[in-house]
This record gives sequence, structure tokens and C-alpha cells, in this order.
Amino acid sequence: MTPLQAALKLHDLGANVTAIPEGKKEPAHKWKKLEAVRMPREAVRTLTKWDSPGGWYRGEEYPPIGTVGIVNGIASWRTIDVDAAKVNDVKQPVPVKVLDTLLGALGLPITYPWAGSSRSGKGFHVHVRCEGELPEQIRLAAKKDEPGVMTLHPAANFAGLFDHVELRWERCQTVLPSPMGYEGNGIPSEPPALVDVDRVVAALLAIAEPAKPNEVKTARATAKPTAATAKIAAPVQQGSHGKITQQTLDAIHSRFDCVAWFTAELNADTDEEPNGDIRILGHTGLIVTKHKTGWYVFGEDRGGSWKDAVAYTRNLDVQNDFREIALIAADFLKITVAYDEPDATANRTNGRYDEAGTRVALWVPASSGSFRELPTWANVTDEAAANASPWLDAYLNYSRVWSPRSYDGFHTASALWLLSTIAARRVAFDLGSRRFTNLYIALCSRTSLYAKTSAVKIAGDLLERAGLSFLLLPSESTPAAFLRGLAGRVPDSWEVLPEEQQRTVLLKLAFAGQRGWQYDEFGQKIAAMLKDGGIMADFRGILRRLDDTPDYFEYETISRGLERVDRPYLSLFAALTPADLAPFARKGSALWGDGFLARFILVTPPSDALPNRERFPVGTRVPPAELVTTLRNWHERLGTPRATVNPRPTDDKRQKATYDIEVTPRDPQVCQFGNAVRDRFYAYHDALTELAAQSEQQDLDGSYTRNAERAFRVAALLASLENDGVIEERHWARAQQIAEQWRRELHNLVDALATQEVQTRSASVEDKILRVLGRGGDHTAREVAQFAHVSSQEALACLSTLVNLGEVDVQPAGRTNRYSLLQREKQHAA
Repeated sequence: MTPLQAALKLHDLGANVTAIPEGKKEPAHKWKKLEAVRMPREAVRTLTKWDSPGGWYRGEEYPPIGTVGIVNGIASWRTIDVDAAKVNDVKQPVPVKVLDTLLGALGLPITYPWAGSSRSGKGFHVHVRCEGELPEQIRLAAKKDEPGVMTLHPAANFAGLFDHVELRWERCQTVLPSPMGYEGNGIPSEPPALVDVDRVVAALLAIAEPAKPNEVKTARATAKPTAATAKIAAPVQQGSHGKITQQTLDAIHSRFDCVAWFTAELNADTDEEPNGDIRILGHTGLIVTKHKTGWYVFGEDRGGSWKDAVAYTRNLDVQNDFREIALIAADFLKITVAYDEPDATANRTNGRYDEAGTRVALWVPASSGSFRELPTWANVTDEAAANASPWLDAYLNYSRVWSPRSYDGFHTASALWLLSTIAARRVAFDLGSRRFTNLYIALCSRTSLYAKTSAVKIAGDLLERAGLSFLLLPSESTPAAFLRGLAGRVPDSWEVLPEEQQRTVLLKLAFAGQRGWQYDEFGQKIAAMLKDGGIMADFRGILRRLDDTPDYFEYETISRGLERVDRPYLSLFAALTPADLAPFARKGSALWGDGFLARFILVTPPSDALPNRERFPVGTRVPPAELVTTLRNWHERLGTPRATVNPRPTDDKRQKATYDIEVTPRDPQVCQFGNAVRDRFYAYHDALTELAAQSEQQDLDGSYTRNAERAFRVAALLASLENDGVIEERHWARAQQIAEQWRRELHNLVDALATQEVQTRSASVEDKILRVLGRGGDHTAREVAQFAHVSSQEALACLSTLVNLGEVDVQPAGRTNRYSLLQREKQHAA
């Protein structure tokens, strides 16, 4: 990659760039204007004579252009630059553990592509994107000649490992080691990660020391104040709630559309430029970049990101009025603003504060139950989810009409299980590794009240009408037979089967390892799985393993030897009742601990949901043709693997014929998505992780950490079905709404199980106490507790209830009370 190619790619990722001659640090051109305004793409080519063997600049001759620089601050690009220490004037390589510590504190993997050795080969750079205000302790470390660069020195446990670390924040540049990026791996295809400002500060302080108190005092007295430092040092005004949280700023950054802002503010129309940029008509030279996240005024020193756009139209100053700018942007985007603690000297937490400065929780409790709402910065809106899937909307309308007494969540679950089954490992997305769209869904409600079966039948009927019922496994089977079906089996009568039946067999063999499974009485299956040594016990491990979609799954039996399932993929649709789960899903039980239940979407109506009394329509149910044809066309677009059956040669005519199965798979459709979707995924995932960390319900940790990926699977299914595999923000928003409903329904189940456990325990305590009192005599609450083997608190609570019900008599006896059973209850207890 040439320097010009690298510069153009960096510009497309949002950066302003400079041209750096071989062996030099300064650009071969004027560049100070690039610190304040986003450069147009055509300006990259005219920065310098990129292919020239050299030239003159500022009266000095310079060699050919060797690499490129990134201008820090534009589009929130920041760099952490760790410089090597010298021994006898020779730079020593910075140990890898320093980089690993830094990346870990930033929440980034050690394979992060925007980190690597600096130009000297001794130090290293880490590039991130970060918005917000730096705290004063970091700002005070600014260089005198470069106020946008903060310098810190090694912490005690890193002394001698490096010389210093610079946070290259703004109005400066960072030179890449070569046009091939870091470690020769090329310029990454995505911009640097968006990282919270608090996390950036924490990462710096993990390896380096801030200024000492006496140094801070000196710096305050001698350093020339800048607009930025003056703003940060100013006291928080009464009623201002403290600093706006980084999560709020991240939400603004990820959602702000500069085209929408300018057209609304300026009442203007737009026109698209040949390079994809958007011109705001009626405002000479005002152009928004094609990604809609940046803007500039052609020929002027104006431009930048969302904050600069707000400042431009409202006549504000980005440094001095940043808070007001953020509030305006949040109001424009309908984002609820959250605030950090108002006292800048208080300990930083994940909390929020109300009008009076009282700390409130990160989440807002629901009106009842264990469910907690997402923080506002992680929410999506109905508007964002609009038009994500016309097919899903049509399916829900049809299913609600023809299964009117089903709980509404059952319709959505049925539709997505149907899509997941048809996808059959042919839809994928890359998120750290290759992921697929398999779903385990369990409808969990009391028998007959919420019409589970009729909702499930509608999905099964559509699968059959689309000619895809060969994707289903038999409902009943043992673990061995289940795996044998996934491995593929040729019937003994293959050679005499009619041609049409052979085609059906070949279809099943083509998708042998990629199947859907419906199981109506799954509670019985779970009970059988948990019997030690039982015939169904292996299912528990098999289902956990298949959910991970490995490349293959091998198992061995005594009768058949080693068998193998290639490219396994299972979409499971089960039905059960809370009573089925109650004996096995108590708090701390193994089904939660080993991740078995965490792999299931447990769709459960709330406890106060009344059964629907709507009536079925008159006539025969016939699905709309477009529902069926959309599914069939999608299946055909994804393609069918090719299966062939070849008899094994044998000289023994008495031996039963055996066959070899050969399947040529189709490459999956790999869904594509941009940074906006990626940012929304991580916002949702981080919010769920925070909620889980603050919850005492550790049994749900596995469910919470999987829910964001479940949302991604749903988004991929919707995008593959109707948008050629391109996941847009509307698909993510709809998928997150569905995943949030599933999270709420998980808590419906947890609350139902907890209520049932309390009721069962209460009934047991009551029975024990009645038996004790039924023996005759009167007793204190303490004696009752001892004889009944329950706690004193339980005994007192139960006795008070029984007294109020008129079943137990209580008489004062000194400083205590004595309890006895009333005569009619004695007869009942006996």
C-alpha cells in the first residue's frame, strides 16, 4: 500500500491525514488548519506530490513521502503513545506487558488492530476514538508547547519499563510507522474503537502517575489557562446535576446525523456529490461527509463532528459551551441525559443523581418484580425500529388473528424460530468469530391458559406450505437416535424407493446436521435428562454443545462406533410449564450454573396477564401467499447443499447394502454491518453486563451475557430475509426490542418460580406448625419454631396469619404470648 492509498483509506475512516517524508516527523506541507476542520477527500490528493522523489518545504529539501500521520482530535481520534526508556542513550523496547495492561484497562483485545509498535520500533501506539471532557488531573499534564498533548510518567510498578506516556488528544498529529499500519498488517477496515473517556483515564493511570498535589498547585499558579481547562475547573452550578455521563455522549455520537441536523436547523434541501458527500443547498460550501457523521465548509476553517455542527448553527463555542451543545444535541435526538456525581471530588461510581444530588441506581426498577430497565443511553426507539421487517409484521398480524388466545410473545417467538430453522446455518455474521443464527426457544406458561400449541402450529404450517418440512427432526427420540438423525442415515430400502421419495431423502441428507426440532412436553424431557444414568441424560450435554455450532460434533456408540455430525446447527422450539421447571430451576441450581437454561429464550407471560378472550375467525385458516413465497424464495436464495448417495462395493450378495453419503455444503451468507450497528451492539451488551454485575441474581449472568448476541442473531435473520444480508440500524433496533422483551419474560419466569417456591415453603411451614399445635397444649413462638424445625421469623409470621384467620388462639403470658389451636382446627389437624 502506498502512502497516498493509506491516506485515502484513513480519510474514508474519518481521519484527517498528513504526508510524512522518509525519516521525518513533520509533514511536507501546511497542516495546522487540519487540526480544526475536516478535510475534503480531494484535499488528500493535493496535500503534496505523493509520488515525487522529494521536494522543498519551508526552504528545506525533503526526501520522498514515506508514511502518513493522523491528526488527533478530528472525529475524536486519540492516540496513547508510550515512549521507550533509554539506557546509555540507547532506547530499550517497551515490554509487551505494558501494552497488554493498557489494552486490558481499555477493554480491548490483545489482537486490537489499532495498536502496535511506533516508528522507532521501541515504543508503541494505541489509537481509539473518544469524546467528552478530560478531568483536570489529566489536563494539568499538558505540554507547554502542545496543550493538546498530556504527558505522564511511569507508575511505581512500571518504573524503568518506559520513559513516559503521552495522551495525544487534540491539535497534534501521530505518525504511523509505515503506510502498512502496525506490524505490517495494513490499515484496518474499521475505525478505532469508541472508548469511554473514564476508561481512557483509567487505562493511563493503570501504567502511569498523575501529577503530584504540589505539582498540581504549581501548575494551577503558573500554567496559562485554556478554555478547556477553565471549563473543567469551574465549579458545578446549583441544579446542574454534575457532568454529563460518557454514556450519554456516546449515544449522541453514535446517533447524530449531520444531514438531519442541518436540514432541520437551516430548513434546507440537499444534493448528493459524486463522491457520496451531501451538499446543504442554499449555504455555500456547507458539505456533510457521506457517512453523515462529519461536515465541513469548503474553503474555510470550519467543520468537525456533531458538537461542531451544533455550535455552528447555534453560534456557540465548542470548548466553553460544550455542556449546552450536548444538551441541545440530546434534545434533538430525544435522548434522556444522565449525569455523573455533582461533586467533582467524590468517588466516581456508576450511579446517577437526581435534582437534589441524591445518588440513584443505574437502572430504574420496574413497577414490580425483579426486572430492571436499561439505562437510557442503551435504549432504542420505536422510530429506529420502524420498517425493519415487513414479513415479520405481516406474520404477527396473521398469527394474532388465527391464534387470538395466545400470549402475544408466543407469536414473535414462533416467527423467529421459523426463520432460524429455515436459515439452517446458511446465515452468519462475524463478531470476533463466525456466528450463526440458531435459537433455543421455550414457551413457558400454565397449561391451556395462554394457547401455546395453536401459536406453534401456525409456524409449523407455514414451514410445511413452503415445502420445507424436511428440515424438522422427529419429535421423540433418544440421544443416540437424535444424533444419528443429525449425522444422516440412508434408509435400507433406498434402491427401491420411488424417485420422489429419494429426492426427499436427499434433501434431508443435504441438511442432516442443520435442523429444527419441536418438542411439546419439554418439561418431561428435562426431568428425564436429570435422572442420573437415565436414557435421556446425555441430552443435557448434547444441547449445550450444539448451541455453540462447532465445525463438527463426534460421538461414539457401542453398536455403531464413531459417528460424526458435520456443521451442526439446531433450532429448538419447546413448550413447558413453570411447574415443570420448579423442581430443577431453584436459585443456585445446576441448570443455571452449567449454562443449560442460559441458552434458552424462556418466553413467559407476566403473572398478572389475564388469558385473552378473543374468538377464532370463522372459516378455514389459509396463510397469505406472500408469507409463504417470501420464505420459499429466501430458502432458494440461500442455496441447497448437494447430497449424493453411493453404495459401498461388496462381493457378498447376502450382506445388507450400505452407503456412503457425500454432502457438498454451500457457503453461508455472511451479513454485513457498519459501525453504527456495532456501537449499538456494544452499548446494549455493556448495559446488560452492568445490570448483571449490580444484581444479586447470579443465576441469570449467563442469560444476560448472551442476550446481546441473541439480538444480533435476530437482526441477521431479518436482514438476510429482506435486505440481502445487510444489517442496518433499523434491523438492530427491532432485534434489541425483541431481545429486551425476552429479558423481561425471563424475569417473569424467575418471579413465578420464586413465588411458587415461597408458596410451597409457606405451605410446608404452616403444615408443620399446625401439626405441632395439634398435639395439644399451648406454646410460645420460640417453642413452636423448635418443634416444627423452622426459623423463629417464619414461625412468628405464620402464627400471626393463623391468628388473623381465626385458626389459632393467642393469650398473653407475662412478656410473651402462648399459642394454641382452636378446637375445630384440632380436629382438622388430627
